[in-house]
Amino acid sequence: MFASLARNVALTGIAYFIVSLVGLLLAPVLIAAYGVAGYGQIILARIFLPSAAFGFLDLGVGENATRLVATARAKGGWLAAGQGITVLCVISLATSIVAASAIALAAGHISGWLSIPSAQQNGFANILRITAALLPFLFLSLIAEGIIKGFEHFGQLRSCEVASALTFGGATLMLVDGGYDANAICLAFLSSVTLRAAMATFFAFGLCRANGLRLARYDRSVRQDIFAWSGTMFSNKILGTMQTQIASPLLGLLVGPAAVGLFDAIVRIPRFAKSIFALTSSTVVPLAARLQAGDETGAVSKLGLVGTLTAFALFAPVTVMAMVFAEPIIHHWLGSAIQPHWYWLSLMLFVPLLSVSTSFGGSMLLANHAAVKRLNRLVTVQIVLQIGVSLALLPFVSPWSFVIGQVVSMFVIYPFQIDLIRRELSIDSGLFRWLSIILVSSLGVALLCRAFVPVPGFIDLVLILGGATMVWTAALIALMIKPDERVRVLKRLWSLLRVRTA
Repeated sequence: MFASLARNVALTGIAYFIVSLVGLLLAPVLIAAYGVAGYGQIILARIFLPSAAFGFLDLGVGENATRLVATARAKGGWLAAGQGITVLCVISLATSIVAASAIALAAGHISGWLSIPSAQQNGFANILRITAALLPFLFLSLIAEGIIKGFEHFGQLRSCEVASALTFGGATLMLVDGGYDANAICLAFLSSVTLRAAMATFFAFGLCRANGLRLARYDRSVRQDIFAWSGTMFSNKILGTMQTQIASPLLGLLVGPAAVGLFDAIVRIPRFAKSIFALTSSTVVPLAARLQAGDETGAVSKLGLVGTLTAFALFAPVTVMAMVFAEPIIHHWLGSAIQPHWYWLSLMLFVPLLSVSTSFGGSMLLANHAAVKRLNRLVTVQIVLQIGVSLALLPFVSPWSFVIGQVVSMFVIYPFQIDLIRRELSIDSGLFRWLSIILVSSLGVALLCRAFVPVPGFIDLVLILGGATMVWTAALIALMIKPDERVRVLKRLWSLLRVRTA
């Protein structure tokens, strides 16, 4: 069980590191080529995709497909899975066609609403029309990705993501070098997203054929079951979209592309970190669904405890280190012009830092209908608080009020979220003790490194963020492993080293 999960987590981590590294490296290139306003325009062009602000319209079809396939693998109900996936295809087509029609009709007006420069508005409107034409296929590809997750073929899924990112990165560099405008970059991004969707669809068809999973005529009971899950996931999706994606559209409408570009540049690292945590945690969904389908309560509890602590131990050291070294990170990454805003990066990193301790358990609860509803109620309160604080402070600290809103709402709701997850997964209170130990010790190591290297150069920064955090992460994991298990792990590592050196 844990070996398979560890392999999937490793594949996800490596793939998403590559994907996010491309995004991080392209940000300064795009800002240098098009300015903060042009960079903001590129960001705004993405908000109508299923992976951004329009993500709530997918009604959780990907997660539903994962649940159906995982349950069929545990119980052998392939006919029921095929019926459910047919319903999901109908839902995706219906919602995406409605959304595509609305975008296509309003494309010209949207350019004005988002304060796109007049010289760029026609091109931006055309990008929106192309987006609208692609939406049905992109929404259907979410089902394909869910099927791949259900079969736990994460290598295939991550290859789609890596190929898409590398394609976009290469195309962007060529377009910038050729002097093309920002709308050309938007078109390149759409092309890369379409490539990912096409690859995922191809892999999903292969898996379905190999396992005898086919679309099938569904009855009323299947439709009602899928609609019930879709209703719950719709609430979950719309809350998640408002929590993570609402800042860019609101800033575009209320302030303009320049504010969007500046905000996105600063929060790109926290968003990158949070996305890694979410994608890593997504690998547990099919496994949790299979365990809960088999009523393996003890295994679910153990998976929740081990997974949550391992995820926090893997990511807390580097996140805390980035908080302490936020100023030199901004200096070496985006340059001296944006460096004065470094403290907003440090503050925003609290969001992924707290999220990682809830994302793993929260992902496991996606297989629990009632628990998802309770989590959604907490997230609703968090979003209302987040948006309220952000809009109230916008006239005074634009665009950073959206940073303050996210951090304040996270601190208020976090204790209730982690306690709900602990109770639903039957995890003992030792979880809180270990989370505190990991956090406090990571902060101590980060402050010690900053004291020894107060003004790090680029190489120093890479060594600290890479080497120091890796050493401390390994030490934390070694401390959490039981003594007898630690001996077995060390013996296994030693035997592997002897084989390689022989």
